[in-house]
Amino acid sequence: MRKPFIAGNWKMHKTSSEAVETAGELVKLVAATTNVDIMIAPPYTALNLVAQEIMGTAVELGAQNLDWHPEGAYTGEISASMLTATGCRYVIIGHSE
Repeated sequence: MRKPFIAGNWKMHKTSSEAVETAGELVKLVAATTNVDIMIAPPYTALNLVAQEIMGTAVELGAQNLDWHPEGAYTGEISASMLTATGCRYVIIGHSE
């Protein structure tokens, strides 16, 4: 049986410092959880800091979107290599607004 997967898309909520604080609280709350995989997708501005906060915990890092181009003049976009460099293992494709 496949393990359940819970993903939290933070959308455009939380500054970097608020995101780190929230991620730290989540890590504490789910520390003993082993029966479900957990991923959070904070805003891009907080990815690096949140990655450091959740490193080595049960919480995985995800991004809210990506562009398929490896690089280029695509204002406001972000590539897969940029995301993996921050520690992202997941990306949410598609939007639920």
